[in-house]
Amino acid sequence: MVLYFILRKRLDVPLLFISGYILTNRSDYYRLLAEVTEKNNWKEWILFILKGVEEQALFTRDTIVAVKSLIDEYKETAITNNLPNDASFVDHLFSNAFYTYNQTAKTLGVHRNTAVTYLKKLEETGVIKSMTVKKELVFYYPKFLDVLSR
Repeated sequence: MVLYFILRKRLDVPLLFISGYILTNRSDYYRLLAEVTEKNNWKEWILFILKGVEEQALFTRDTIVAVKSLIDEYKETAITNNLPNDASFVDHLFSNAFYTYNQTAKTLGVHRNTAVTYLKKLEETGVIKSMTVKKELVFYYPKFLDVLSR
């Protein structure tokens, strides 16, 4: 369905995940699908799918707006606290849920010591937190995780 929307120029990028709606409403999905096969009841099926598209589109829009707001908030915090604020770092911070020193260094193309400095400073200012996973320090941005887990 998403591919169809892209081909028909109704979506520019595949950001609509109708499967979330279908999983939440699984019993209705299977019931209506059976009714299409058994009773040729296309109207209810189409209305169900349209409602799913609407709900998922609104959910996706709200998530994007929340992430954009968080990015803006981070940039203000970065300026105030002299934190890394270049575009590549901000992209890294908001394209991953978890960060390590090595991953950050590799993604940003910086020395590991620079990545250590960046992540420690973010943790010191309370932007990110850390935990140990299999003897490795892993960092995460709690506010970002909250947005992603809604």
